Amino acid sequence: HLGADLLNSKTFLLSVVTFYPEILQKAFNKTFSDYDFVFSLIKKNCACLKYLPRVFHSDYKLCLEAVKQEGFSLMYIDFELRDAREIVLAAVSNRGNALSLATPQQKKDREIVYAAVSNCGLALDHVAEFWKHDFDLVATAVSNRGMALRHAAPELQDNEEIVKMAVTNDGYAIRSASDRLRDNYELAMLAMQSYPSAYNYLSQRLQDNSEIKHIYLSKKKEEDKWLRSRTR
Repeated sequence: HLGADLLNSKTFLLSVVTFYPEILQKAFNKTFSDYDFVFSLIKKNCACLKYLPRVFHSDYKLCLEAVKQEGFSLMYIDFELRDAREIVLAAVSNRGNALSLATPQQKKDREIVYAAVSNCGLALDHVAEFWKHDFDLVATAVSNRGMALRHAAPELQDNEEIVKMAVTNDGYAIRSASDRLRDNYELAMLAMQSYPSAYNYLSQRLQDNSEIKHIYLSKKKEEDKWLRSRTR
């Protein structure tokens, strides 16, 4: 219901796009002839890229600014420009899982995949398959997010050093360890420190261990007591 004067007002549009970038769908095309104004829109809210005329989805400067703010802006960029290494690197440095939108070739690129898993370990799910066998990359991923262990190659899920890093970060990661390491007493104790219910993913032998069972029940009792206090 806005009048033409407002939809043609750069000052008005800049004040609105922070909360409502969709308004750009209603703006007049001549409004976008001012490149500096368009760049100001992106600076204000990277989500504006989605609603700008398609010609801007292949503009290098605008797209780079958008992915620096929000890595998943990569989804609105033309496929030809997604081959630009600087843009993809900026995207995954901001949002590791934006690697899912990268090209197969970029998922093989060492600098890009390291940037992605350093930002979000779960980006390990999107790297080229051979990287999931790489000790250093997987170590970086699980140190960032323990549950990245579920995306590691089987031989690294059976690597005690890798699994120790993962459960130190998140005890729940023990779920993705090999059968052999879910029967490891030290790793079991480490996992239960941060996640008592890791007990449920241990080997039957360790679940039957009286000391481990006692620790689990004690921690579970404390956790239940805390939860009840939160709901009062």
